[in-house]
Amino acid sequence: MMPRIDGQALRAWRRSQDWDVPALARRLRQAADGEALPAHDSLVRMVRGWESGRHRMSERYELLCRKAGFRPPQAASRPARSAPTLAEPARGSGPAAVPADTAGDNGDVQRRVFLAASAGLAGLLTVPPQFAHLAACRTIGSHVPGLLRKRLARLRRLDDYLGGTDTYRVYLAELQATQTLAAQAACTQATRAELVTLISEQAQQAGWAAFDADWQDAATALYQESLTAARTAGDRPLEANALALLAYQNLTTGQPAASLAEASCQAAGKTAPPRVRALLNERRAWVIACETGRSEVPARRALDIAAAALQDDQAGPSPDWASWVDQTEVQIMTGRCLTRLGRAELAIPVLEGALGGFDDRQARDKALYLTWLAEALIVTGDIEHAAAVTGQVISLANGVASVRPAQRVAFLLRGLRARSSAPYVTELADRAAQITPATWPG
Repeated sequence: MMPRIDGQALRAWRRSQDWDVPALARRLRQAADGEALPAHDSLVRMVRGWESGRHRMSERYELLCRKAGFRPPQAASRPARSAPTLAEPARGSGPAAVPADTAGDNGDVQRRVFLAASAGLAGLLTVPPQFAHLAACRTIGSHVPGLLRKRLARLRRLDDYLGGTDTYRVYLAELQATQTLAAQAACTQATRAELVTLISEQAQQAGWAAFDADWQDAATALYQESLTAARTAGDRPLEANALALLAYQNLTTGQPAASLAEASCQAAGKTAPPRVRALLNERRAWVIACETGRSEVPARRALDIAAAALQDDQAGPSPDWASWVDQTEVQIMTGRCLTRLGRAELAIPVLEGALGGFDDRQARDKALYLTWLAEALIVTGDIEHAAAVTGQVISLANGVASVRPAQRVAFLLRGLRARSSAPYVTELADRAAQITPATWPG
């Protein structure tokens, strides 16, 4: 049996041939001699994943490397690795690209730094300022919770671009810093109540990151902590959202969720801010669609309430933690619910319309939402189109620090394989094998 090809050996051999990564991808395609392979950009990402050690090369690709001329690099002098440099920001609003051959082991890290910088967030990733307030003076003024809430609003934007494995430590550190401040600082009763409300928000954000990374015990503990803090502070919308998050988590982990979803809407009441009502009711619709199977009428009713709440958005401000909910989000949830309710033919145009202008930089969310379009296409028998959408999902999910897209891709592949043995389905399976699930950080 031939020894496995590891990433460092592959990189050393490639460099000894004076090839960049795209050149090696082209050599592999030539070696495949007409056998189906991923598109060039996807193949380039696969090579970088092998070389960085993020992904393991399958036997199929090891054979192609040897056909392309791979030889163990004992005779090749491996160049010393220099520290990769950050690319200058590209013109326009998008993030800068990673230089072609500097991705290496740090490719995903660079990508995340670029995305954070493009969102204006890099300066926030420092020691939380709560400790500076304590060091300066044990007595804090009434303005401090407001400053920290603005900071949290900016930190929350990280979730638009990064997965929970990347953001969890940031959000948890922020929560723990505020808990320390609340415990040790001298302040008025009103200021302390504001800090407790902030703790509830921060616990929800940290819990969401843990959920996204599939660290469910940590997510549950943080959601429960948020619920307790919201009730202590008397903040009904935050209490309602904690219940909704617990319901969403229960649904994902196979536990009963309907009663929690109902309780979340009741806790908020009809006077909650518009986007809060929209968020709670769209999640309630999802629980109904998933737990009851064919109960389309109550799910539709909850979605109608969500859409109507957004029409009332000018009636008053909504908290920042619900600001991302808009008509596009409700349309996407409508498509998801229709798919789950067995109305895939209705879901397809809804999802296609909502996702047409969705920003690719929000890779995790777009990948997840596209999986529901792919599922609807599989159900209706449009396998080739479903495979194309699944390929788009895999491209978006590659390098995203969230386990959820990979879990959904595995589900889609089972559906595709059950209906087709076409080469493009095999190709998708090879590409999907490069998506590595997140693990608990050491």
